[in-house]
Amino acid sequence: MFLTQIIKGGQNMKILILDDDQNRLDIFRKNIEQKLKVLNSTDYAKTAKEAIEFLRANSDYDYIFLDRDLGDENSTGEDVVSFLIDHTYPTEKVGIVIHSWNIPAGKRMHERLLSAGYKSIHQPGAWVAIG
Repeated sequence: MFLTQIIKGGQNMKILILDDDQNRLDIFRKNIEQKLKVLNSTDYAKTAKEAIEFLRANSDYDYIFLDRDLGDENSTGEDVVSFLIDHTYPTEKVGIVIHSWNIPAGKRMHERLLSAGYKSIHQPGAWVAIG
């Protein structure tokens, strides 16, 4: 219910999802395809490096969903936030949802994004909140 209020669905939306947990990615996929009716325009990344590569190749995401803790001690969703800010990813179009259950880190990511001019929310568990 919550996310469908901010995501005004449409098959033309482009979405990037970063999460290292395949079960959560599967829930995202199901909810995005079935509830938001977005097909074939969602990219899924399990590492910060993969997410950054998607961002380098695409400056037209409508929504970016970021987890913080990725199971890799060397990179986190905060690295993706740094990339967005340091490489001046377009702020005017993209909405960013921090879905991490790491509350202090999620809030920190959200605050950094807001300070840089991005539209951001921190919604722990967003993968199940769609719909």
